[in-house]
This record gives sequence, C-alpha cells and structure tokens, in this order.
Amino acid sequence: MRADVTTRMKQAHPELDEASIWQAVNQDAEERASWKQRQKRRKVVARIHERTRWKRKNFAHQHSRRIVNGFDLIAIEDLSVRSMIQKGRLAKSIHDAA
Repeated sequence: MRADVTTRMKQAHPELDEASIWQAVNQDAEERASWKQRQKRRKVVARIHERTRWKRKNFAHQHSRRIVNGFDLIAIEDLSVRSMIQKGRLAKSIHDAA
C-alpha cells in the first residue's frame, strides 16, 4: 500500500527529493486510513492472543486444582539425574525418561 502511494507521489511530483516524498506520503489521507486499519487489526490480534493466554492459564489452574483435590499428599522429589546416569545400572532408562 505504501509503495503504491510512494510511486504515485514520485510520478506526480518528480521534482521532490526523498525526504519531501516521505513527508508527503505520511500526510496522505489514504496512507493515514491504511495506518488506522493496521492499528485496528493489531488490536484484534492482541485480543486473540490475550484470550489464548487466559485459556492456557485457566487450564493449568484447573488441572493443578484437580490434582490437589484428588490426593491427600503431594510429594516432590528432587532427583540428581546426572549422578544416577553415572552410576550405570539403569542409566539408559533414566536418560530416556529425563
């Protein structure tokens, strides 16, 4: 869109230099209208991304809540995978799982 306006402006006013053409294109009504449309589309896309973010957060919250409600005790074990792999006996299985 901007390229079309620029080429039309160059054809209509060959005496203008690049800076003057740039300024004239920025002041063009068609260019301002396309800028407004682009801003509207950006807002729509941002809103879609925001809703997707909400859905993911809600899913994670619901799933974690379901786990907490379903079990009496939740334990977290901090395993040293590197040392378990070095010891050797189940190294391949541990490495595949990690």
